[in-house]
Amino acid sequence: NDMYVGGGFTQIGGQNLTSVAKIDLTANAGDGGVVSSGSWNANIFSSAVYDLAVVGSHLYLAGDFSLINGQDRRYTARVSLTDGSLDNTWKSHAGYRVYTIGVNGTDLYLGGGFMSFGGFPVKNIAKISNQTGTGFSDWTPIVDQPVYSIAVDGNGDVFIGGSFSNVNSTPRYNVAKINSDGTLSDWSPVAPNNTVNALLFAGGYLYAGGSFTSVDGDGTYQYIAKYDGTTGNLQNWKPGFDGAIYTLALSGDGLSLYAGGAFSAPRNRVAKITLSSGLADTWNAGITTGSNVREIAVN
Repeated sequence: NDMYVGGGFTQIGGQNLTSVAKIDLTANAGDGGVVSSGSWNANIFSSAVYDLAVVGSHLYLAGDFSLINGQDRRYTARVSLTDGSLDNTWKSHAGYRVYTIGVNGTDLYLGGGFMSFGGFPVKNIAKISNQTGTGFSDWTPIVDQPVYSIAVDGNGDVFIGGSFSNVNSTPRYNVAKINSDGTLSDWSPVAPNNTVNALLFAGGYLYAGGSFTSVDGDGTYQYIAKYDGTTGNLQNWKPGFDGAIYTLALSGDGLSLYAGGAFSAPRNRVAKITLSSGLADTWNAGITTGSNVREIAVN
């Protein structure tokens, strides 16, 4: 019944809320819900929130902030779903911006542009406890450039997407798989030629969306690719996007994905793609003007 949104805004729905807000979807449902005000405020001061994750009764935040409600919180924080209040018992300081959160049981995987986490050295990715915020100092893969997206396969293995060229000093370009123990997987797919912004793991396959215009030199694979999650084999799956993809989300029935971005085909800004065929569904959000779509969540 509630939706949580993050970004770089200072006002939403007529309310003065900065960077994160709660929307009651049951109120005024036909027009997109009503922003909760007064009783829900995380009190972030003028810094962007890049990703959100709901686990239990808490909302985890990742972004570019250093203060929440006047308290020192470096790029990650945990707040109450009920009123947005800061959880003072949970502290987990990153060295710099955190762009993405992946959830696996009681573990959180964080990706970004940081070189330390919780006081110990890491490089652009970290694993922490969602209960305490404590980092795992024995799980320290080294990614040479920022990580923008994370997908977990359900067995504890972690797919990462970004703008990197090696992981643990081994060549991996923009997409890679890390084993549950933090070692680099042998999974080594043919590489996109540019940044991977979004990942989705479903039905044993990894879907990677981004700003790339070819995969392994093949220009017929543009902005999205489908890989076998076990072998890494590139699938003959080409939905026909003509611009960058920033976000991917699985449909409620698990048979399709929603993509959002800067494209105008196969639909404008948001498209629904059948997982099995790669064909665009007849569903059309009807976006005709405005800027790009950066995030999609499906209830």
